[in-house]
Parts: sequence; C-alpha cells; structure tokens
Amino acid sequence: MNSTESALESTVSALADCYDQVVFLQQAVERAVHATDLSDVQALLADAQTLMAAGGSALHVAGGWVGPVPNWLARHRTPAERTFELLDLHPESPGAFLGVPFQGGWVAFWDKPDLFCAGDARLAQTLGDLVASTVAALDTRQRRLQQDIEEHDRTLATRIWRHLVPEQLSAPEHYRLSTLSQPASQVGGDFQIAFGNWIVVGDVSGKGIAAALFTGMFVSTLRLAVQQEDVGAAIALALHPQLEAAGMLATLAVIYLESNGAFKYLSMGHPPILIRRTSGQIESLGATAPPLGTFAQDHYPMRLGRLDPGDLLCLYSDGISEAERTGKDGRIEMFGLWKVRHTVAHATSPELGIRSLVKALEGWQVQDDLTLVMVQYAPDPGAPGTRSNVLELQLPADTAHLASLGAFVRDACHRLPHPGLPELAVTELAANAIKHGQARNIIVLVRGIDDGYLITFEDDGLPFDPTLAPELPAGELREGGYGLVIVRRSAHTVHYLRRKAWNSTELHYPSGPHHPPGVSP
Repeated sequence: MNSTESALESTVSALADCYDQVVFLQQAVERAVHATDLSDVQALLADAQTLMAAGGSALHVAGGWVGPVPNWLARHRTPAERTFELLDLHPESPGAFLGVPFQGGWVAFWDKPDLFCAGDARLAQTLGDLVASTVAALDTRQRRLQQDIEEHDRTLATRIWRHLVPEQLSAPEHYRLSTLSQPASQVGGDFQIAFGNWIVVGDVSGKGIAAALFTGMFVSTLRLAVQQEDVGAAIALALHPQLEAAGMLATLAVIYLESNGAFKYLSMGHPPILIRRTSGQIESLGATAPPLGTFAQDHYPMRLGRLDPGDLLCLYSDGISEAERTGKDGRIEMFGLWKVRHTVAHATSPELGIRSLVKALEGWQVQDDLTLVMVQYAPDPGAPGTRSNVLELQLPADTAHLASLGAFVRDACHRLPHPGLPELAVTELAANAIKHGQARNIIVLVRGIDDGYLITFEDDGLPFDPTLAPELPAGELREGGYGLVIVRRSAHTVHYLRRKAWNSTELHYPSGPHHPPGVSP
C-alpha cells in the first residue's frame, strides 16, 4: 500500500470515528435528558469507553468517585486541564491515560492499545460537560422531589397538629373564652387545649416538627393526667424523662374552673397567669413548680383562686412578652410582661383582650410561637353556684367581735366533718391582724366549691404572709398571737396575696376524705 492509499485509509477511519462519536453524542444527549440517577451517567461513560477502545473509565463528581476505582487512580489529583499522562506514576499505572476535568468533577479513561488522541479528548470533554449538566439536573430534580415530600409531610403534620391543638376552644359553663394561636412555622411547640372544666396552655422549647411531636405527647397525656389526684406528678412521670433525654424543656399552666368562679391552678415554669379584676386591677399568679425537663418533683400541689363575675384570666406563652423591635436608640427592646399587663388591664372581655394585644404587637417582631387564651367568668344572673353561693361578713377589727366571727365561719362550713377547725384558724388570723397588724377592718368570704369550702380572710393591716412567717412553739400559739400551726395544719392548702393595702389569705377545706394532720375522722 502506497502512502496515498495509507493516508486515504487513515482519513476514512478518522471520519468513521468522527461519525461514530457524533452519533454517540446525539444519543448521549437523549439518554442524559432521561437519566434518573448516576447509574445512567455511568452507563454513558462505559459506552464512551467502548467507543474509544479503552480498557477502563471512571467518573469523579461531588468530591468522590462513583463506584470503585484502581488504587493508583484513587490517589490521583484532579487535573487542572485535560492531560494525556499521569501526574504521579505508580508501578500499577496504565500505559495510556486520558483525564478531562469539567465543572464539578472529571472523567478518566485508560488502557487504550494506542495512545489517546485529540479526538478522544474532545469526546471526553463534551461528555464531561454533558455529565456536569446531567448531575446538576439530577440534583435539582432530587431537591424538588425532597421539597415536595417535605411539603407533603409539613401539610400532614399541620393537619394533625391543628387537630390536636385547635384554634378555638370550647368554654366551660358560666365562662366566655377567646384564643389566639400563631405558630412560628406550620407547626409549633405551643399548645392550648380545653376539655370539660380544664384549660391548659403549654410551651415546648424549640419550634417545628420536634416541638410538635412533644405537643402531641402532651395532649394525649393531659387527658389521663387530670384524672389523677396529683396532676403535675402524673404529667412529670410521663414526660419529664423524654424531655430531659431530648435536651428540651416545657412550661405548662393548668387550670380547673369551678362553675361558681373558684379555680385551682398549677404553673410549671410558665409566664405569670394574669387576673384582670372588674376594677381594672391586675393580679399575677407566678410559677408553682420548675419547668418540665429541668428538675422533677415528687409532688405538684395545685393552688386555689377565685373569680368574681366579669373577672378575666389571661394565659399566654412567652412569644408575646419576648416579641422584639429596634428602639430609637438602635437597641433591641422586648415587649415585656409590663406591656402585657398594661394591655390586659384595659380589657373588659376576652375578645377585646385578644384584639388589644394584637394591636399592641403591631410593629413588633414575634420570633416564637404565640399563644393567648383569655377566659371571663360570666355566669347567668341567678345561676346556681354564683355569688349567691358566697357568704360574706364584714367587721371592725376588734377582739370583741371574735366570737361572732367564729360562729359565722362555723355555721357557714357546717358540711365539713370538723367545722371547728376553720373557725379556729380564722379567729387566729383575726386575732393576729388585730393585735400585731394594726388592722382596722376585716372581711371574711366563705365560698362553697365542689369539693368543700374556700375561705378568704382579708384585713387592711400591715403586710403579713402566714405561709412564710416562722412558727412559734406549740405551747405559745395563743400567747404569741400567731396561731400559724393551727392555720397551716388545719387547712388542706393555704395561699397568701397582698392586694394593694389588704392582706388576703385563702384557706381550702375539702369536705371529702381529707383529714388535717393530727385529726381523726
């Protein structure tokens, strides 16, 4: 064969190779468009290897090799430009090599009987660009698919969460109720629920799915916990270990509303419960126990309170008080409890209270879940269990009236197995207010509640908290004038509150199986 024939044969062969490459690339584009994962990309690479008559090929994307590669190649650095020789030679290195970088990776071919040529390099470069586009498209498709899945999950989680935490709650008989529930995301860690005469507001630390999972656990647990004698202990037993293990905590306000305005409550580290009296005065009920997930306690006693017709209870999460804005001096300021109290003080109904707080929050950024529940004691006139169920006695602060005071309390508590106990406790409080507190007036309210009596003793004397003052020896009870042992041990619970210039001490005497210490049935 002469040189002309040889040149012609080489040209025909090159044209054939070029035609094969064009056909391959046309098919490769179509296959790349329909690729579903990297295995389809690897198949393209394998076909290119066959077209080049190479012995091996490999694909490097996203910082790693797709599939196993020889040790010599695993140690090879990504080439800065296309290369026909290995940067680092190893005993097992192949004789022929082609490496072509592309955006996000590179392709390698090796073990071709002849040396790789410029046409192979152009094919590899085109294939690399096609691989880069395909990998980017696969990533985009995967992200969209993941987003669709996550959106579906969020929608389902929101539907379930809203079923567990409804936006509107049903009010107990003789009460009006209004709520505001605004999660920071589609689901949240705040929750408010009502069943029967129970109302519960809680806040699980964090936001999103993790907090919402604990919300579901709370809702299911609470319905069982309120049937136990110690509601807080039942809740802590069920949920404290899980919160502690997850490094989370939760605050909780639990209230049971009597049909006559009396209530009992438990606050586990929750923001203060506010009471707006019809006079506009605001009273604050602080936490009675630490948040769940911090320090578990053996017992969680519930405290007592009362509402008169028209009084409002305000329960909220810290999403309100911790709302932020940039002040005139450029510093970040918080909405704060003071603004919550000030706004609630002007509310005369649950609906107005909600609207007023929403208005007050305009211009503030609420970063956390926001929950607000406002309850108003609004009995029908003449309804059983309302004010007609309260006996009231007002007396000048004088020891001459102690006998009539004792008789009033004893007669009012006639259903108790030991009515002499509240009589003795109240007269001890009165004697102390007269002799040591410089009181001028005394008011006693005896309210019949579902499980006994709630006695409120009020005097306008010097501030004195009988729950904190030290007890004197038993032999000095009357001589000392305090009678604190009698007061504390005769009642099931004792709570004190200073209201402006008045001391207010509440004593709870159940009519059920409870017997004060040292008293036999």
